[in-house]
Amino acid sequence: LPLDTAQIPLQIDFPSGVHLGSKSDSIPVVLSFIASKPTSFATTVDFIVDDGNRFSLPVHGLADNSILSVWPFLSLRRYSIQFGEGHGITCVDLGLRSPPAGSSTAGLTNIDNIRPASEIASAAANTLRFLASLNMIEVSGHAFPTDLVASNGEPILRLVEFLSGSTVFKSELHALSLVPSKSDTTPAVLNLYEKLLSYLRAHGAVLTVKAEHLGPLSAMVSALPIGSWERQTAEKLAPSVSRQAWFNVLSQIIKIFLLERVTTKSVCEAIGCSTFPTCIPSNLYSSHETLLLAWLTHYRKDRSVPVTNFENDLRDGTVLGNLLFAHLPYLKQLSNLDESPDDDQERMTSNAQKIISSMEEAGLDYQVSASFIVSPNPRDMLLLVLYLFTVLPGYLPRSTVEFTGAVHENITKTVTLKNPFASEVIYDVRFDGCADFHASSKSIMLSGRGSELFQIAFCGRFARNDSAVLRLIPSRQLRTRPPSMLSQPVVFSLVSSVSESLTPQATLTTRSNLYEATTFVMELRNTLDKDCTFSIDCSHQLAKIIPNRHTAKMAPAVDKPSS
Repeated sequence: LPLDTAQIPLQIDFPSGVHLGSKSDSIPVVLSFIASKPTSFATTVDFIVDDGNRFSLPVHGLADNSILSVWPFLSLRRYSIQFGEGHGITCVDLGLRSPPAGSSTAGLTNIDNIRPASEIASAAANTLRFLASLNMIEVSGHAFPTDLVASNGEPILRLVEFLSGSTVFKSELHALSLVPSKSDTTPAVLNLYEKLLSYLRAHGAVLTVKAEHLGPLSAMVSALPIGSWERQTAEKLAPSVSRQAWFNVLSQIIKIFLLERVTTKSVCEAIGCSTFPTCIPSNLYSSHETLLLAWLTHYRKDRSVPVTNFENDLRDGTVLGNLLFAHLPYLKQLSNLDESPDDDQERMTSNAQKIISSMEEAGLDYQVSASFIVSPNPRDMLLLVLYLFTVLPGYLPRSTVEFTGAVHENITKTVTLKNPFASEVIYDVRFDGCADFHASSKSIMLSGRGSELFQIAFCGRFARNDSAVLRLIPSRQLRTRPPSMLSQPVVFSLVSSVSESLTPQATLTTRSNLYEATTFVMELRNTLDKDCTFSIDCSHQLAKIIPNRHTAKMAPAVDKPSS
């Protein structure tokens, strides 16, 4: 056994003894562990015989709860689950579980565990949508997992290397590239998938998947005993098995590489608090998922009532709407959400539609339907919340750019954009708010480690204060998936202060005698692009008195004779 029993609390038991005799060619070995906190490990157990020979058995252990792992089990019992307070139910010891005599250890799978094709297709589409919204993968839901099988899992391998920050499969990919084009690549591909599964399990993935389940049909069939019922039905079951296997791999990649980025520190930074949020322990959700629930509670109208699940507590749309409005206050339609829909289907649907249109307006590229929110699937809702937790902090303005001038004065400000990464970044330019702000281009590209000057122009049409938000959104039109880094939006707050123009557009000169009414014609030109009704306001200003060179001398006053 491993020496570090604190980190790897593994125990071994030989219920029938440790001796192999002439009467028995096998003995059962029971491996077990109990962990009081979330943990995962990958190790080996060595069996040493009398002659000194050593036989190693790879062992992976995991103790954690996550809706991404247990949802296939919960979906079968969805309507029998009850949320309550107190201590969770402990596991029941089912005793020694051995395969039936004569059964194949390389069996395809248990038919009862194969999920319906429509259920897996829907769940896979939501998972792919989540990864695509973060620019990590671009696989069509209609072609899933055919594209992955045809490419030997290359998009998934690159995704794992990107998220882990290491070239995990370098040697296996090199060995696969050395296989002649006309030779059978199945052994090399299966070796690659074995490395993928082992690596994911070592980092905490819950995967009851075999390498042949990820490969083509020929790999699946060749792993089954000749003449067995599994081999006879392999061609029929293979598409469902492959779909479910790849879906489970994607779910566990999200869990161990993205969900685990939700920490107490990141949640505190997101909500701007100095103390860690209070999390309610759960035997259903992992610690990272309960942190997301605590983050959602911060945006609930009544914070004394915590958000405890990703289903009933979010279906009325109030929490999601308040969350979006806190980060995107310029979306005015979120300010009039129905805060008390009282389980009214029509009112909840209205809230959901406002949330969807607001996300589209803000450029949050995560397409959902109203039924997705009103009748949520906890697993899919978790992915939406995780997406919002990842991207929304980037939508808060980084700085404020001020514009001060007179009416119709063209004002230009320049900001410097820097790319700290080695690969290029393409941003889409979007404005929200006053239409008097604009830029010369709709997109901007920053080369690796480069910088660009970006000009923002403003021409005020009215003597008032205006505001807008400039959002530079990373473009999804990238050359590779995944990108070499996760770029965040760049957001600026734009404010203007426009005063009345003190410079006359023209000077009109007229002459008249004192107290003598004079009429003159003034031409008024509309400089705006639409019909307008102008009001006329006259005010007295000091004028320069131009002396007349031919000023007549004033005659002396003559007294009138008295009568």
